[in-house]
Amino acid sequence: NKSNHYERLGLEENATKKEIKTQFYKLSKLHHPDKNASESSRLEFLAINEAYSTLGDDRRRRDYD
Repeated sequence: NKSNHYERLGLEENATKKEIKTQFYKLSKLHHPDKNASESSRLEFLAINEAYSTLGDDRRRRDYD
C-alpha cells in the first residue's frame, strides 16, 4: 500500500517535492473533469489529488512513508 501514491503519480519513492508537484500538474491537467468527461478519468483525477495532498505535504508524506 505504501507505494500506491507514488505509483499513482508515476514517481519513485525518493522523488523531490518539485518532481511531485510537476507530475501532479501534468496528470491533473490530463484527467481534469473540464478536459475529460469520462467517469474513469474523474476517478483518476480524485486519486491523483489524494496522492498529491499526501505526498505534497512534508508531514503527511513522512507519516505515509
